[in-house]
Amino acid sequence: MTSHSIAGALLYVRLTTIKGWFASRLRRLKQPKYAIGAVIGVIYIYSFFIRNLAQNGRGPWAATPTEAMPLMAEFGAAALLVVIALNWILPRGRAGLTFSEAEISFLFPAPIKRRTLIHYRLLGTLTTLVVDSTGQCNTIQ
Repeated sequence: MTSHSIAGALLYVRLTTIKGWFASRLRRLKQPKYAIGAVIGVIYIYSFFIRNLAQNGRGPWAATPTEAMPLMAEFGAAALLVVIALNWILPRGRAGLTFSEAEISFLFPAPIKRRTLIHYRLLGTLTTLVVDSTGQCNTIQ
């Protein structure tokens, strides 16, 4: 089995997981509490972000003085550097990449390179971050 076919199989598993996740979220909208929450969420996003951008036409930074803009970028970069350094230096209680028991029992004994397994997990983590704004997707635990 080639590395290319293994990566394709892992990508297929990830895509079908996302498809199932979307389907379960859409099925939830049949329940009134989830439908009302979705409507309130759409109204919130529209009222605070989309409407303000459409009215101003210049975006949220229109009221900021032009002299402060380079400083804001530097402070933002410094803050990001501090956050990344603290996450790197200070240990956390959990592992960075966690695998479910099913993934451990099926993928670890398989003839797959460690690099492919890491890519599989990172792809799952990144797609969950992009797709699920609440952070409670069942694919990553």
